[in-house]
Amino acid sequence: MNTLSLLAETSPRVYHDALASGNTVINNLYNRCLADNLTNLRTGDELEQLFAVFDVALDHGLGSVVLQYASQVRRAPSLVLLARRTATEFK
Repeated sequence: MNTLSLLAETSPRVYHDALASGNTVINNLYNRCLADNLTNLRTGDELEQLFAVFDVALDHGLGSVVLQYASQVRRAPSLVLLARRTATEFK
């Protein structure tokens, strides 16, 4: 499956889940985007990786990925904390 298809089909609700490799789903998506030259941002920070994946999604007509994440943030308390952390870091 190509990276953009995988991005479109992966539920944002599992982005922070760990894979058997020990990486999170978002880290895996980010690394695939990096390997396919869809992003040139190199970072180990998961939050920056999330934003890089969002940029890729928006650049390729997959804005629904960002909207799905935003709608799920409102429903999942752990993601709300991440969103609050993000908001305070970028003020």
